Amino acid sequence: NGNKYLNGTDEKDLSIQVFKRFVWDTAKEPYFSWQWRAQTLPTGAAETSPTTNDSACGVYVVFGGYTGDIIKYVWSTTLPVGTIYEKKPGKMYMVVLDSGPGSVGQWQTRSVDVLADYKKIFKKDPTEQPPGFGLLTDGNATHTKASCDYDNFQISGTAF
Repeated sequence: NGNKYLNGTDEKDLSIQVFKRFVWDTAKEPYFSWQWRAQTLPTGAAETSPTTNDSACGVYVVFGGYTGDIIKYVWSTTLPVGTIYEKKPGKMYMVVLDSGPGSVGQWQTRSVDVLADYKKIFKKDPTEQPPGFGLLTDGNATHTKASCDYDNFQISGTAF
């Protein structure tokens, strides 16, 4: 109906990653919201294992750029909502916001307080700001198709 959105589809073991750069002061604008719509969940995926580490929908916030501290919000095939998984000790954590096929094909709006999440997960204040955010749709570990639509990204100083 005229709405434009971004689609990420991995059906050839090629992870689809995009990064949007902009100045982001999380002290002033800690709230981040978006919509995502999983179209295809990677079969048998679970982010807690290297052999099944795939997510249809993934939104990254990297404090300090590409080598900084990472929080990745995911729509997991199998892990329960609320799971926080330490993928790289002290450097990268995954937070499951949606899980399973129940809402596949339907837009879901997600809002997070990235600054509060950072402090909770890393147990410290950030020393650097994120230079934007990234998206990743991948099915390369399970060698199965993964697909997600992304839309309506917003940052704000007040909760949505």
